[in-house]
Amino acid sequence: MTAENPIKDVSNKSVKYSKKWFNPLFFILRDIQETKPNVNKIFVYGSKSSAKTFTIGQFIEIECLKGLSAIAYRKESARINDTIKKSFTSALKYTRIANAYTVMDKQYRNIIGGEIVMRGLDSESKVKGLEGYSYLLFDELDHFTQEEFTEADLSFRGEVAKIAFFTWNPVSDKLWIKGHLDN
Repeated sequence: MTAENPIKDVSNKSVKYSKKWFNPLFFILRDIQETKPNVNKIFVYGSKSSAKTFTIGQFIEIECLKGLSAIAYRKESARINDTIKKSFTSALKYTRIANAYTVMDKQYRNIIGGEIVMRGLDSESKVKGLEGYSYLLFDELDHFTQEEFTEADLSFRGEVAKIAFFTWNPVSDKLWIKGHLDN
């Protein structure tokens, strides 16, 4: 996406983004969505300071300005405000679209009718029934069990489901994630 490729809002004004507001991951995600429509899972592996959640937040927030919805999971509910909510709020401000969103406790609603919901996952049954969301984020996949991941993968479906994002830090080669990806 470039400044020459604006996204329209309900008032028929365009939003222009500066390329310098985004890191390379954003453009990779945009390219995957535009050129590889059959890709529905994206695994993002990187260090703690690589801005994975921030960049995915930018991507999801811009996409939700098209009237779409997203759900973001963190393993512990108590950590949401200090982790994904902080990243998503920073992404809104940095991308200069904060005025298009109302930020609530664990939900962001925009002027188009799209929403971003943030939840903790205390049990795998909480991830059932993900229909109606276009984007899913499992932040810090290494904190989740393989069963929780599998349930999310099975539950994220429906006509509007587009891409599920899974992020994690390089903590150990012995995590279940490596075995899953090697399969």
